[in-house]
Amino acid sequence: MANLVITTGIELTLADGGKTRVALSMYRKGQAFGAAAVLLNRHGESDEKEYVVLHLLCQSIEGVLKGLLLLKDYDKYSGRLKKPFGHNIFKIATESSKAFAKSKCKGAGINPMRKAPPVGSGGHNRLISPHCRPRRHV
Repeated sequence: MANLVITTGIELTLADGGKTRVALSMYRKGQAFGAAAVLLNRHGESDEKEYVVLHLLCQSIEGVLKGLLLLKDYDKYSGRLKKPFGHNIFKIATESSKAFAKSKCKGAGINPMRKAPPVGSGGHNRLISPHCRPRRHV
């Protein structure tokens, strides 16, 4: 069971239904970020807008994958969302690939991720990498 400690010091435990609701909420927020990115992308061209669209896409990927991990095993993943995962979608995607590997899902899972091309070679990695890596705030 997952425990929540409220600032008053009261410890609460989520029941299975509560865990599912939290996981689905995170998943749906991820979907909403993706929808926002698509809608924003339909309106004009600018470098500033492209940055925001890519940022929204990264947030979408992060939310959807974290939601799926929580749906799979809330107790295992709920304490890992901030550390070690944080906002690093590469770590989250790697863990998701492991969690939903075909060998663990009786043939219904996903294939392992392919190695990404080098950043300079083009493709999605070239566009997404600068926007999805955790940034150090100075």
